[in-house]
Amino acid sequence: MVAFIDDSVLDALLQLIEDDGNRFVICSAQPTNYAQANNNPGSSGYRLGYKDSITYTGPQDRTSPAGRELQVDAISSGAVDYSGTATHWAIIDTTGSVLLVTHSLSSSVAVSNGGTFDTAAFEIYVADPS
Repeated sequence: MVAFIDDSVLDALLQLIEDDGNRFVICSAQPTNYAQANNNPGSSGYRLGYKDSITYTGPQDRTSPAGRELQVDAISSGAVDYSGTATHWAIIDTTGSVLLVTHSLSSSVAVSNGGTFDTAAFEIYVADPS
């Protein structure tokens, strides 16, 4: 078990998400690869909507649990391009075709083609080793 990891190592992980994560996606299921996250339901994917040009705050210190965090700033007017129930979000790198991070939404939400979606700011964090 690791007893210590320098903040610079944890920050490098979070900085990669900030530097390369250029699209936020809402999905009908948890994607496990880039194609599932970015392709629409008719093309074996889960993407119901997306927002390009994500902004972030951090990496920065986190107190509970102790570690480092990257804030994904609030998203407004994301484009919904397929109707369904969004259950997960993902951040992807469209240049390198990489699924960087994914997680469930705090609650599922029905969305309709042509609509929009918003999210509050939230954190992606890496806890200090214990």
